[in-house]
Amino acid sequence: MIPFGSKFYSLKHRPEIVSDVACALDGGISQPDALQECRSTTIEFSKKVFALLKRHKHARTHTKQHEHLAKATFFEGVKCFQQGILGEAISHFKVAAEYDPKNKVVLYNLALTLANIGNLTEAKKHAKELLSLDANDKVTLELLSKINQALRNQKLDS
Repeated sequence: MIPFGSKFYSLKHRPEIVSDVACALDGGISQPDALQECRSTTIEFSKKVFALLKRHKHARTHTKQHEHLAKATFFEGVKCFQQGILGEAISHFKVAAEYDPKNKVVLYNLALTLANIGNLTEAKKHAKELLSLDANDKVTLELLSKINQALRNQKLDS
């Protein structure tokens, strides 16, 4: 049985079965097409590996840049909130949430600010997102409870 004849392994340039190792080595040297194909395949494979490594490094850098942008945008939102410019604070918090969607502090402040301007439905949506990250967070549970109470009060007033 020839090991290279299986369906899992095939060669374009099949080696001959020989009894003498020296003969086999001479045969390999005398097949420059096979050697060149092997070199070309190795070079292509190396290029693909380096491209993947480069993308992975870029992805990590990209993530760090997003974290920095999220922090900077979040702090702009906090400044606006403190100055009472809630609409602009919401805009900053939304951008920060896009950059870092699992940041609990950003999502909490977004939900809180939305609730403060009376946009309770959207505030509830973001509070639920926050609970999906940490279902036992007491502060978020309290915020969601207050939002739900405010929504019930709105329905009663209608």
